[in-house]
Amino acid sequence: MFSDSLLFYGNDIGNALEQLHSVYVKLLHQGLLLRGAVVKGKLQFEPRLTLENYEKRLPQDDTLARAMGLESTKKGARLLIENELAAELLDQHPEWLTQEGYVMSFSNMHYANVPDSSVLRRISPTPEQDTYEYLYFWIDPGLKAYLGLDREVRVRDLEVLKSMTSESISAHYKETIELLKRCKTRQKVTEERLNCRSSV
Repeated sequence: MFSDSLLFYGNDIGNALEQLHSVYVKLLHQGLLLRGAVVKGKLQFEPRLTLENYEKRLPQDDTLARAMGLESTKKGARLLIENELAAELLDQHPEWLTQEGYVMSFSNMHYANVPDSSVLRRISPTPEQDTYEYLYFWIDPGLKAYLGLDREVRVRDLEVLKSMTSESISAHYKETIELLKRCKTRQKVTEERLNCRSSV
């Protein structure tokens, strides 16, 4: 049994990140903050006890524990990605495993040809450089307009909430605000650099 949990699984990590991107954006729009983690591994359960209307199933390996452990290492509404999985996802773009590599990659056609809508562009090292996070508030302008999302308004709302809560709770708002700023920065840099290349 998990408290306040959403279990999301599948075989296509790219599609899963796109779906989770949508979930995170919609929940943030509703004022709900979600924190989670994505890890590599197949989640399998072992039935332990079955009654007529109840079945208890326990995980057979450490996949779920690793996801929960990774999620608990950070604060704020974040989607963390296990290092091994991030390396696998960025296998064709290894320079993106670092912030410096991402920023410097625009002069390389292999990297510059990846569209700004790619989920790969949203995988980023955390500021502490100890794992990866998905920059979910980098949103397509059409979706942003459709949902009526405004990053600056959302940041102001979070600032107000941060100021009205205890230190332990306000840390979650602070980290979410910082994530939104990182999303804005990477989106801006990417769009500027890609537009600069296309106009040359």
